[in-house]
Amino acid sequence: MQTPYAPVRPLREAYHSTAEFSGYVKHCGPTAVTNLLLSLLPAPPPAKALFRKVAELGRQKLVYVNRNLPLGLGGTSDALTGPYLRAALRMCGLTGVQIGLRRPLTERFARAALGRGSLLYIQLRRHRKYGSHHILCYGMEPDGSLRLADGWAAAPVRLPVKDLGLAFCLELRFPGAER
Repeated sequence: MQTPYAPVRPLREAYHSTAEFSGYVKHCGPTAVTNLLLSLLPAPPPAKALFRKVAELGRQKLVYVNRNLPLGLGGTSDALTGPYLRAALRMCGLTGVQIGLRRPLTERFARAALGRGSLLYIQLRRHRKYGSHHILCYGMEPDGSLRLADGWAAAPVRLPVKDLGLAFCLELRFPGAER
C-alpha cells in the first residue's frame, strides 16, 4: 500500500468515530487501528478507504468478526490484537514500530510508556460507559488524564486511568522518539 516508512513518532492525531463507517457492527477495533495508521502515515488515504482495508484485514486474519453474536461475542479479539496491529502496520509499509505484550493498564505504566513517546492501544472490559471497547491513547495531560481517540467522538476524550476500570493495553514504541 505504501513504501516502507519508519515513523519516529506520530505525525498527527486522528479522531475518527465508528459512526463514520456504516455497514459494520462492533467495529471499534478496526476504528482504533485506522486512527493509529492515519496518525503514522505521511500521506494517508481517505479514512473510509483505509478503514475498509483494515476491517477486511481483520476478517481475513480471523481477528475481527463483523457480527453481533450470542453472549456478546463478535467484534475484535483482544488476544489477537497484537498480530492484527503488526499486520496492519506491515500492510501500510510502516516499519520500526515495536508492539509490546498485552498487559494490564495501570497509571504507573501509562505514565512511563507515554513519557517514552509511546502510544497505547487500550482494550476496555465491562466499562460502565463503553462496555468492551478498543481505544487509542495519544498522551497524558498535565492533570493526569489520558487523551483518547475513543471511537465514539470525533474529537479527543480525556479520562483518568482510574476511570477506565478493567483495561489492558499494548504499548506502541517508536525507536528514537524517547523524550
